[in-house]
Amino acid sequence: MTKLLLICTVQCQEVIERSLVQAQQLMSDVDLHLLMYDSYGKGFIKCCNISPDAYIQIALQLAYYRVTTVSHLCAFVVLHSIVDRHWWQCKSGVSG
Repeated sequence: MTKLLLICTVQCQEVIERSLVQAQQLMSDVDLHLLMYDSYGKGFIKCCNISPDAYIQIALQLAYYRVTTVSHLCAFVVLHSIVDRHWWQCKSGVSG
């Protein structure tokens, strides 16, 4: 296997070094807190018979519904989306 040889000019190396410094400054200003949720996993999502994308969408909509003060408006938006999708699938013959 041969190594790929890159030839960088001094100007190119300076740009890379400035970009590195800027990226390090941005990374030092990030607060990240992770929560490992292990109460259920992919088996639960599979038993719901929905795609992982649909599951996340439902979870996001439920979270929005719970934190919003105008909860009846959120329910209308979700219902409206479902009705539109059903109408489009019936009109175009697309399933799924």
